[in-house]
Amino acid sequence: QLKGKTLPCLEEFVVSADKLEEADLTLLKTAFPNLKGLFVEGNPSPELQDKLRLFNCSVHSHPLIQ
Repeated sequence: QLKGKTLPCLEEFVVSADKLEEADLTLLKTAFPNLKGLFVEGNPSPELQDKLRLFNCSVHSHPLIQ
């Protein structure tokens, strides 16, 4: 339900590693142009980690879910 909407005030977002796909990253970056931090639940695969690095915002393991 994010299509066509931007929320420029949002700077952090929590995502689940096992459900995250490259298309989601593109959508997130489009919807939230000022996104600076992405919190990832679970263990992202090496391929996903590479894509997250290209995403140009800092990525953290979610502090509450280790």
